[in-house]
Amino acid sequence: MQAQRVTERPTNVSTAVRASSESIGRILALGLLITVDMTMKLRRFKGVQRLIARWPTRQRGKLSELDADSMNDLFDRAITWYVKRPTCLHRSAALVALMRIYGIPARLVVGARRIPFDAHAWVEVGGRPIGEKKPVIHYNVLERC
Repeated sequence: MQAQRVTERPTNVSTAVRASSESIGRILALGLLITVDMTMKLRRFKGVQRLIARWPTRQRGKLSELDADSMNDLFDRAITWYVKRPTCLHRSAALVALMRIYGIPARLVVGARRIPFDAHAWVEVGGRPIGEKKPVIHYNVLERC
């Protein structure tokens, strides 16, 4: 009688690390949304502008634009747990802060157009808008920080 060979399924460490990292990223994203929301309530746009302008980009090596898109996807998943639907300014400011924490040199851009009047805020990495569903080329840039 042969002994049955028991094979254990190896745990995939990289999957566990990635899941843990994503959970931390989501919690951080929610915290940043709350921070931007409170800053907007207490200090208005100037306070948010000052907060983002002073937020440093951590040095964690060069991350590609693909990483910026992945970070945007992570942020979109985190927003589903937020208590209200954030405006484009809230979302963009918090996403810029999150990306800078992870070493991605993101910029907050605020623009407007005259006819029909509309204002919008978005995130750029390397001059490329991240996670935008509508084209931003029709907006005149008012502020980049």
